[in-house]
Amino acid sequence: MPEIPAFVLDRARSQDPVFTADEVGAWPDGLLHDLVAIGVVTPTNNARSVACDTCSDAHVEVVQFVESPPGTELRAYIPCPENGRVRIPLERLRRWSVNLKRALAKQSGGDRTDVRTVYLHHQAGCRVYVCIVNEQKQPFDFTTNCFRPLDRLTSQRDACLFATGRSDDRADFGYSYSVSFDLYRLVARTDETAVSPDGLVFSIHWLVQKADEPMLREDTVLLDSCRVRYVNGRFTTADKSSDAMFDESVTFAKKQKWMRERKEFRDEEQKQREILSSRLSTATQHGNVGDVLRVFADSLWHWAAGLKRHLFDHFFLDAKDPFFSRMYQSPPPSGFEIHPFWITAPWIGMQETYDLLEFHKSPDFAKAFAARVQKLLDARNAFSSRIVEVTAEYEHDIGLETFVALEEEQKDLRHGTLGLCEHLNLLASQFDVSRGVTPVDTTPRLETPVPMESGEAGNAAEKRTGPNPCENTVAKVPWCITRDLGP
Repeated sequence: MPEIPAFVLDRARSQDPVFTADEVGAWPDGLLHDLVAIGVVTPTNNARSVACDTCSDAHVEVVQFVESPPGTELRAYIPCPENGRVRIPLERLRRWSVNLKRALAKQSGGDRTDVRTVYLHHQAGCRVYVCIVNEQKQPFDFTTNCFRPLDRLTSQRDACLFATGRSDDRADFGYSYSVSFDLYRLVARTDETAVSPDGLVFSIHWLVQKADEPMLREDTVLLDSCRVRYVNGRFTTADKSSDAMFDESVTFAKKQKWMRERKEFRDEEQKQREILSSRLSTATQHGNVGDVLRVFADSLWHWAAGLKRHLFDHFFLDAKDPFFSRMYQSPPPSGFEIHPFWITAPWIGMQETYDLLEFHKSPDFAKAFAARVQKLLDARNAFSSRIVEVTAEYEHDIGLETFVALEEEQKDLRHGTLGLCEHLNLLASQFDVSRGVTPVDTTPRLETPVPMESGEAGNAAEKRTGPNPCENTVAKVPWCITRDLGP
């Protein structure tokens, strides 16, 4: 069996895995015959355009076919500015496509093959690569087909499998990267008798190269990761979230689902604001102070309950649009500040609550209450500024550590809001008693579900694959975040 040349593998991984007759003509004698014989390359449709070989420009022109007189042999021509009509031999139009799975299978040299392609949706123009680690956190050396400690690699490049990219309007950022390899290479030097019943688990991580050479400890680690399990001589994905990295259609379907859920969430949010505005109007017309306070409390609660979902949408949906990030990177005009509306949206009933407390209680009581509200407003503005700062620095994917920190800030803001809601409902109950109405406990509880936060839309990192950064559990932090590659 002939060795698969590197340039054939590179072309197989490219966006257009096809060789032209001109390229094949420069190959060593017999290579085309051998590759066709083992099924690595196969003839495909003829070219519709070809480069001119009669002038120095090597311009590419569309081929025109002529059959004159009728019934004679078909002839091919292209126009040339220097030589007029140039005849093209039909042999020059032949092309051959490369079968990536067959090429990788033949390269591995084993009887077993399981060629998989992993996908990443990311900004174009980046140098991204895949690194695979075992359960001992040792990277896989693609040059020797074995796992070894990082400091024992001849070059860190040996543990990297660089991706090829293509434009795709369906993908985040409008661009998709992919890498293909044979999973059985991971167990090429494994003693099958030593494999436990639970099998072996391997983690596949995407990284973005920062410097001239890849550095596994310093390069930017993306949230996208997946795991495969080897058990009973076969490879399977270790969890459902890993399926998306091996099948783009899963990712596209999830994205469409999240977009639908986001629209439903925002429609429901707008509906709640309209209901609260109507309740406020009715309460003020009837002079019902308790109901006004409860409207303000409900407005605060709905705002706080949606923070987590808005935070997810902001960084895992909206920020995938390059124009969205640039909007935050542009400095605002002097005297103005930029804040996401979902954070700084006005609370319904706030001014009415102050006016009624000032009238029915006292100016000092109203000022004390306003100070408490102002404290929450300051915390809200500080959180908004933090969101703007992170978004402006957004280059690729938000890091897990950064998102977890923002999620913790969101929780603190939410708890502070719940405290104010409880205070408002207590005041509303006092006004109800003064009117001879039996008070009803409407204080929001922490276990109250977040509106529209059902299914996978509430799991931030499951946007593609891997652990959920919304769940602050150390056990779910991937190896690449901790930067621990073992000895």
